[in-house]
Amino acid sequence: MMIVAGQFIAFLINAVLGTTFADNSHIWRYMLAVAVIPALILFFGIIRVPESPRWLYLNKTKEKALDSLMKIRTKELLLRN
Repeated sequence: MMIVAGQFIAFLINAVLGTTFADNSHIWRYMLAVAVIPALILFFGIIRVPESPRWLYLNKTKEKALDSLMKIRTKELLLRN
């Protein structure tokens, strides 16, 4: 959903830039820069997301799964369950 929203916002900004600055021959560079912004946000967001605790539990070690789960949830929730 967020990927589509980012693409749509970039399209809207590029549509405004294209109609406003149609006489500028270098406008394509600004349009490309606007389209890159959501992609960079997504790239750095994916780097920060921890691995799935369920996948780690099933495929690797339980300790790594617990570490990943502690990054996602608070300690109080883990202790209650």
